[in-house]
Amino acid sequence: MTVNERARPVVAGVDYSSLSDTAVSYAAWEATRRGAGLHLVNGFDCAAEGESRSGPSYDENEVVVAAEERLGEATVGVRSRHPELSVGTKVVAGSGARTLVEESASAGLVVVGARGSGGFPGLLVGSVAAQVSQHARGPVIVVRRPRQDDEDVPGSGCVLVGVDDSASSAEVLDFGFEEAAARGVRLVAVYVWSIPAVSARSLGTVWSQSPPKARVQLRDIAEGVLAEALSAWQDKYPQVSVERFAAHGDEPARTLLAVAEEFGADLIVVGSRERSGSTGPVLGSVSQALVAHAHTSVAVVHPGGAG
Repeated sequence: MTVNERARPVVAGVDYSSLSDTAVSYAAWEATRRGAGLHLVNGFDCAAEGESRSGPSYDENEVVVAAEERLGEATVGVRSRHPELSVGTKVVAGSGARTLVEESASAGLVVVGARGSGGFPGLLVGSVAAQVSQHARGPVIVVRRPRQDDEDVPGSGCVLVGVDDSASSAEVLDFGFEEAAARGVRLVAVYVWSIPAVSARSLGTVWSQSPPKARVQLRDIAEGVLAEALSAWQDKYPQVSVERFAAHGDEPARTLLAVAEEFGADLIVVGSRERSGSTGPVLGSVSQALVAHAHTSVAVVHPGGAG
């Protein structure tokens, strides 16, 4: 992560749920360690909310006042823990997902809660977390685990990174190593390999005569990809303990979730673009499955994004 990227603000989506508070705390920690500002954003769409519910229409002024009060509460909470942090707030009339995606263009990171709730119209996060993680122009962290009141660092478990051999893998690893270094935890790099039909055909006689031997060859390829991908980053982050894990599985998302649970990961980091090839996961397609089903926080890194 370059100095310029560190200076970009961290954006947190704010609504009225408990996970929104977690997202704000998480974002404040990220902003503090990066030396960046924190932007708290609440988006609302009265028209859309009114169409989805029966009863009297919502008064936009009341909604704005409620949103500003909520942002004020969140700001007070942040400054009590991070008094030196620069905090800005914004209430935006419009689609919550579109608002955060637009904010992501100039942000170093966007943080949202996985689920939203509350008795106010136009909730920003929760229902749109998947849309934001899919369409943002920079990295997004979707948080799930409610923070503890005495926590300064968001989780003490490992950071798990899904690795493939795509061009964007370097950005994913850079993000993962940076997060592991900041937390002082180990990084588990996982490459999910499988045996699709195209691989069986390409192995030809070897496969037909000895499937176990073919599996060993595919596993060796996966381990080779991991070793090559990690070499430069281990030199850059010598303080981070690294464990390589070549996992066999026909469903990459399910496999990554199982490995994350096995290693007690507090954060899963994956890319957002699909790749070609036969032995690795299509991380672009599994990122949304992880956002939907993971029991821990998930970071989706978009290649070439602002952060």
